Amino acid sequence: MKIFQTFLWGVTFLIILGLPVFALAQEGEGAPLWKVELSELLENNSKNLSVLFSKENEIQGVELIVASSTNRALYSRFGHAMLRFIDRDDDPLNDLMLSFVALIDEPQISLRKGILGGYRILPLVKTTGDFWVQYVRDENRPLERWVIPTTEKERRELVESLENLVEEGDSKKYSFFKNNCSRLLTEFLEFAGLPSVGHLPRIPTHIPGFLDQNLLNPYPKVLVRSVTPLLEKAAKALDVSLIDLKEGEHWPEDAASLLESTFSPFELLTLLNELTFMPLSVREELVSRYNFKESTHTLEEVLGFTKIPDPLYELCDSAECAKTALVAEAQYFSPDVVVENRKRREKRFRKTFPFPHEELKGKREFLIHFYLLVVMELNPHRFGLENLLPYENEKGVGK
Repeated sequence: MKIFQTFLWGVTFLIILGLPVFALAQEGEGAPLWKVELSELLENNSKNLSVLFSKENEIQGVELIVASSTNRALYSRFGHAMLRFIDRDDDPLNDLMLSFVALIDEPQISLRKGILGGYRILPLVKTTGDFWVQYVRDENRPLERWVIPTTEKERRELVESLENLVEEGDSKKYSFFKNNCSRLLTEFLEFAGLPSVGHLPRIPTHIPGFLDQNLLNPYPKVLVRSVTPLLEKAAKALDVSLIDLKEGEHWPEDAASLLESTFSPFELLTLLNELTFMPLSVREELVSRYNFKESTHTLEEVLGFTKIPDPLYELCDSAECAKTALVAEAQYFSPDVVVENRKRREKRFRKTFPFPHEELKGKREFLIHFYLLVVMELNPHRFGLENLLPYENEKGVGK
């Protein structure tokens, strides 16, 4: 009985946390085309890896991306983790992202292999736009963006480490219990030379806490929101079903006016982007009322991948650098978010100093960066920041 219960527990959690495992198998499961689909996946992955390796010296920033957990489906309860490499081509949606998944090389997934570790590990690289479609549009899962400040040398070493991993191969197997997407990604960061105090997390939504413990995510997260709530609001405003809204069916004659009275120009721009089958007459009427071509809103902003200021991606070793980063943080994020994150930084500062973990002592650049940020924001007058950073007072948050 105990063995049977253990097996059921393993199967249940494989389903819950094993989205990357199932994602590669479901499309061709039981179908004659599964080998073709697998071949296309590997071919596209090889191309993306080659592009990433060729941009080794062009990476200007790194982000952890976490596909948020959701209660809508068991498989998404604990999220999924990816690493985003920001390059210099000014196209955020073209930035490449790394994810570790199980390589399903058969028409149907084997639960036994998934639990015990019978599948090879695939370092999967896709564009930011592709991952956005997969998680935000198709699965209604918001994404969290966490900047990981690094030096140019560390960013180059991350790419080189991935290249070595691909060339040498990984003898380990993908498994729910030991080598899932979360464990493999944080293990990769450790292998590339970033600090790794504490146990490597096996749940993706726990990775931000692991980064916090290692002083790797000192800035607030950026949330890439799901578009589903907006679509549901639009369906309600037009008194149609969500399916009819998406398919452009049964829209009322005054749909353009109803949408205009319900949504802001930015929200209308989002709807125009998402509703491919919006009736042409409605689309033309909305476009004629707003000069979207001259809009200050970009597609990246609509999708939630606005450009984060460059100084936040850099690891600082001087007061001037840290001052620039703090000002950039205050300009990009809202005052409430900055103040709340400052509390998190100060809490971590008290837990880390004056006796940091031995692992962090060996990564002094991360200690120095974090120390500078906190000391300077605690002494704004000394560093000329008194009028540049938001602070909390008895009336709330203000400058």
